[in-house]
Amino acid sequence: MQLGKVRERADREYESRRIILLVGRLSAGVSSKSVNGLSPNPQIHNTENVMKRKLFSSFVLTVAIITALCGIANAQSRGESEVFDLVNRERSRARLGMLEWDDRLAQVARDYSRRMAREGFFDHYDPNGKTVIDRASHLRNWSTIGENLFVCDPHPYFATTAVRGWTKSPTHRGNMLDRNWTATGIGIASARDGSIFITQVFTRE
Repeated sequence: MQLGKVRERADREYESRRIILLVGRLSAGVSSKSVNGLSPNPQIHNTENVMKRKLFSSFVLTVAIITALCGIANAQSRGESEVFDLVNRERSRARLGMLEWDDRLAQVARDYSRRMAREGFFDHYDPNGKTVIDRASHLRNWSTIGENLFVCDPHPYFATTAVRGWTKSPTHRGNMLDRNWTATGIGIASARDGSIFITQVFTRE
């Protein structure tokens, strides 16, 4: 009996020490410092909930930023809008129908302007011999396609300079004032030396 009591007491003391040790480990995971003058919350579940809310808020903010950036990427730049308006103004003077803006054509135009600016060439044919027909081949809403290009040194009125240059060229003017076009997209890019590359793509369904 004495031996059994000694073992029982030892077991209770062991369990007590183990519980104290576990509580000590849990307490070590909770900050003992006050935040903004408030006592820290010692409850582990509340701490986890706060962390979950913070993580969720961060996720929502990240998604919102990505969505906003995508919207900015697809939106017309000021220069693109100016070229678009000036070209339609020329068509109005010639009593032609206004062109509609097409985001997909604009992306084709932007990609090509960026490539010319990056690789340092200026031509309707890219270094691989491909034309706008190839560059817009993934689009299915057109039967005829055309393209105007322009490059100039950087200055505030480059949109006016571009459209004026096109009107002085019989080929480019003919493209710009073709009565069959119904949609257009414009893309502008700058090279490292500041040169501005402008691409305008026209289509008819």
